Amino acid sequence: ALAALRDRLEEYGREKSALESRSSESVDALAAMERQLQERDDALAALRDRLEEYGREKSALESRSSESVDALAAMERQLQERDDALAALRDRLEEYGREKSALESRSSESVDALAAMERQLQERDDALAALRDRLEEYGREKSALESRSSESVDALAAMERQLQERDDALAALRDRLEEYGREKSALESRSSESVDALAAMERQLQERGNAFNIFDGPVNEICMEKPSLGVRLKTGTDMFVVFLRRLRGLGEGEYGVSFQDGLCTFHHAKDSYFVAFLWGVFKSLRSLRNFVFGWNWNGNCRNDDWWDALGHVQLEFGCVEAELHEFSELLRKLEEDCKDTEPTRRLQELIDIHAGYGENEDAALNLEEDFEVLIRELRHRVCEMKTMLVGQSVRERLIQARIDALSSGIHRVANLSFVVNGEVDKDKRRRALEELHEKHDSLSEELSSVGRGLLVLYALQQGREETFLRPLHEYSPFLAAKCLRNAGFLTDTIETGVFSLTSGVLMVAVIVTLMYKRYSLI
Repeated sequence: ALAALRDRLEEYGREKSALESRSSESVDALAAMERQLQERDDALAALRDRLEEYGREKSALESRSSESVDALAAMERQLQERDDALAALRDRLEEYGREKSALESRSSESVDALAAMERQLQERDDALAALRDRLEEYGREKSALESRSSESVDALAAMERQLQERDDALAALRDRLEEYGREKSALESRSSESVDALAAMERQLQERGNAFNIFDGPVNEICMEKPSLGVRLKTGTDMFVVFLRRLRGLGEGEYGVSFQDGLCTFHHAKDSYFVAFLWGVFKSLRSLRNFVFGWNWNGNCRNDDWWDALGHVQLEFGCVEAELHEFSELLRKLEEDCKDTEPTRRLQELIDIHAGYGENEDAALNLEEDFEVLIRELRHRVCEMKTMLVGQSVRERLIQARIDALSSGIHRVANLSFVVNGEVDKDKRRRALEELHEKHDSLSEELSSVGRGLLVLYALQQGREETFLRPLHEYSPFLAAKCLRNAGFLTDTIETGVFSLTSGVLMVAVIVTLMYKRYSLI
C-alpha cells in the first residue's frame, strides 16, 4: 500500500508540472489579449480625432450655407429693384407712344435698350437658379455628413461595449485560474487519503464515462438533423401567397406599403437575386406611378393644384410615419425576446443535476432527453431570430428609400410654389413647406434611432448565444466535450476561441473538483 501511495504521489507530481506549464501558456494568452485591447484603444482614439474633424467640416459648411443665403437675399433685392426699373421703363415707353410723332427717330434706340435689359434679367434669373441648385447640393452634403457622424458614434459605442465584455471575460478567467490554484493546493495536501477512497473515485469515474457514452448517438443525430423538404415547400408557398395578396394592394391609397411588407416577408426564402429583381420591378412601378399622377406643369399652375400636390405629399408622410412606428414597436418586442434568460437558467439546472447538486431526482432520470430538447429549442430560436433580424434590415432599407423619395416630393411641391398664379396664400404655402422639411428631418432622425436599435438587437443576440456557450465550457466537461457540436452553430466570436483554448486546462481541474466535493467524506 505504501508503494502504491508513493507511485500515486509521483503521478500527482507529474500532473502538477503539466498544470503549471499550461498555466504559463494561459498567462501568455492573457498578455496577448491585453496587447489587442491596447491596439483597440489606439483605434478608438483615431476615431475620436476623425469625429472632431467631421465636426469642424460641418461648421465650415454651415458658415458657407449662411453666406449663400445672404447672397440670395441680396440677389432678390436687386431683382426687385430691376423690376421697379422695368416698370418705370414700361411707363416711359407708353409716354413715348403718345409722343410718337415727335420721337420716331429715337424709338428704335429705346427698343434696343429694352431688349438689352430683358437679356440682363434673363441672365440674372439663370444665376439665381444656379444658386438655388448649389444650396440644395449643400443641403444634401450636410445630410450625408450628419448620417456618417451618427454611424461613427454608433460604431464607437459598439466597440466600447465589446471591449468591456472582453475585459469582464478576462477578469472571470483570472478569478477561475486563481480558484483552481487554491483547489489544487488543497488536493495536494490531502493526497495521503486511503486507497479505498481512490478506488471508489476511479469506479465512479468509470461509471460516469459509461453514462456519457450513452449520449453519443442522440447527440450525433441532432447534429445531422435538417428540415424536411415538405416543410420547406409549405413555408415557401405560404410566403408566396402572402406576397401576392400584398402585391394586389399596390394601387390603393397607401401604395407601396403592402408591397414592401411583402418583400420583407418573402426575403425569408433566402433568394437574394429574386428579391433584387422584385425590388427593381417595384421601383419601376413607382416611377410609372410618379409619371402618371405627377405634375407635368408647363410654367403655369393654379393654387388648387398646388394644395392637391401638398395633400398628396402629406399623405405619403402619414404612411411612412405609421410604418416607422410599427417597425419600432416590432424591434422593441424583439429586444424583449432577446433579453429572455429562460434557456440559460434551464441549462444551469441541467448542469447542477449532472454535477450531483440538484434535488429533483425525476429530472436526473431524463437528463439526456431534457438536454436534447433544450438544444433543439435553442437552435430553433436562434435561427428564427437571425432570419427575423435579416428581414428587418431589409425593411429598414426600404423605409430609407421611401424617405428619400419624400425629399423628391418636397422638391416638386417647392417648384410648383414658384409658378402658382397670384400672391394669395403665399405665407401659408411657405409655412407648409417648412413643416414638410421639419417632418422629413424628424423622420430621418427617428429612422437613425431605429437603425441603432437594430444594431443593439444584433449585439443582444450575440450576447445571448455567448451566455449559453459559457456554461458549456466552464461548468461541465461532458457538455463541453460531447454536446458542444450541437451548439457550435451559435457563434464563432473571440470569447469562444479563448474558452476553447483553455478548455483542456480546465477540464481536468473541473473533474477532480467535482469528485473531491462529492467523495471527500468517504
